[in-house]
Amino acid sequence: MKTISYSGPDGAVQQADLNLPEGDGPFPLILGVSGGGWIRVHRGVLAQWGQYFAQHGFAFANVDYRRASAGKPLRVCQGKV
Repeated sequence: MKTISYSGPDGAVQQADLNLPEGDGPFPLILGVSGGGWIRVHRGVLAQWGQYFAQHGFAFANVDYRRASAGKPLRVCQGKV
């Protein structure tokens, strides 16, 4: 597992945990987005999924995303994933 940083056009930096199978790629990628209603839950809750899929030949990226908060509409968060 490797933690990587990424950002969108607005420059807000987020992190993702990338699990890769052994061997040479390319590998199909599964993007894991945790639940939590845009206000809670961390990408770490999908860690076991990443391990499982990597063992079965898939790359798996479990991503963090911008959370909703007071004064920040949900639609802004949804547009960032």
